[in-house]
Amino acid sequence: MNKFFIVLIGVAIIGGAAMAGLFAPPKVRNNVPAATASCVDFNPPSTTDTITLSSGQTYGLIKDNAEIREQSKFGEMRKIDTVGGQDVYVMDSSNLYGQTITQDVVFVLQNTPPLQAPYVFKIYIRNGVAIPPEILNCQSSGGRIAVVRDNTSFPPSAFNKTDIIGFSSSDPSIKPGYVYGALKTTLAYVQGLTGAIMVGDLRIASRGTNLPLYFHGGIMYLIDNNDAYEYFGSDNPIDLTQNKKSLQLQKITFVTTPTYSWYTPSCKPAIYLYPTKKENVNVKVNTVGSFTLTIPEYPKNGWDVIANPNGKIEANGDVFKYLYYESKIPDVKVKIPKKGYVITKNELSDLFNTILPELGLNDDEKSAFSDYWLKALPYSPYYFVGIMDEKSIDSIEPLDINPAPDTLNRVRVYFELLEKPKVVEVPLITTPERKGFTVIEWGGMVKTDKDHPFTCSQ
Repeated sequence: MNKFFIVLIGVAIIGGAAMAGLFAPPKVRNNVPAATASCVDFNPPSTTDTITLSSGQTYGLIKDNAEIREQSKFGEMRKIDTVGGQDVYVMDSSNLYGQTITQDVVFVLQNTPPLQAPYVFKIYIRNGVAIPPEILNCQSSGGRIAVVRDNTSFPPSAFNKTDIIGFSSSDPSIKPGYVYGALKTTLAYVQGLTGAIMVGDLRIASRGTNLPLYFHGGIMYLIDNNDAYEYFGSDNPIDLTQNKKSLQLQKITFVTTPTYSWYTPSCKPAIYLYPTKKENVNVKVNTVGSFTLTIPEYPKNGWDVIANPNGKIEANGDVFKYLYYESKIPDVKVKIPKKGYVITKNELSDLFNTILPELGLNDDEKSAFSDYWLKALPYSPYYFVGIMDEKSIDSIEPLDINPAPDTLNRVRVYFELLEKPKVVEVPLITTPERKGFTVIEWGGMVKTDKDHPFTCSQ
């Protein structure tokens, strides 16, 4: 799993365009002047710029002028100290790799009130601790990637802005060149992105046709029927000429990003299998969006696993308690439940203990759900907790399981962060009976930011 995420964050940050707003021109960050250098690295940690917390622990600087541009991410941080008049924070939820948050890495806030995004930090690490890879991957010098000079394959490895037929955009963040990042999503997802624009067509020599290009948040999307191939921007045009018909490799330099991004999962999907006897089972998830993570790796034709009556799942030589998937769903596809509960954070645990057994989860499943969501939900004065009906779940992520289960129970909870309470009708819950080959799925959907272009589904 860690290798997958290292590749993902490497592509996203080296590509320099995975998050909207990375290419905005420097500006005054609250009362923090725009810096000329971005995300300055210290590796090994600085021995001259250090801080000592109230606990007596000493930390050395590893990042200067690092930004967190998402309000929801800042909401996942917790203040632990004040040093020299500056507030010290730690991340207060599981990190990209699902590891427990510690105080090995601390963030010293540089902003002055009123606090607002982007949040600018100095990042320090405790003496003797290795720098985590997700921090090392925020490189101030950008990155390099090999590009094959080959116009016979699909999707094409790269193209330049000058190759776009009928180019029509004045967006200054559109780069001179674009390189395929080995990531693919769906047309439905791209069309669900707020502000996505079509910028023209690209000639596909290998097919003798033109395909449309969409642009959003620094990423260019090449559309082929229902598929959308993601391309990341290069600061320089790309030389794609061929020599003597032989394929050549060229290294190109990508853009610089000042953003330190930790991609904490908003969701943690789980599918439990309880057959009456040990047997082979195929599980397909036909999401209308695109997967952001699956465990184990999701093959083209779905998971082929060996399921046991005790719930253990064997796949690829490993044993799992459940199958895991996480996907991005366009907002327009999600039917938000009207009925539910409006509660405070302190009331979440009691609500879960009450409704999850009523929804058909056993003690282990209930504990797993509660343990995850009590930590994963960002702080909010109030929450709307809605129960999605199975028809709504099937409309965005239908399951295809062979052999077909005798009992299929899909529990999906929709969370909405509220500034103040609202009046909602409480749903009527009928507890399903578990009999025969039983499949249980629990998950949740949450929007941590009303302007975020997708809902993350588990």
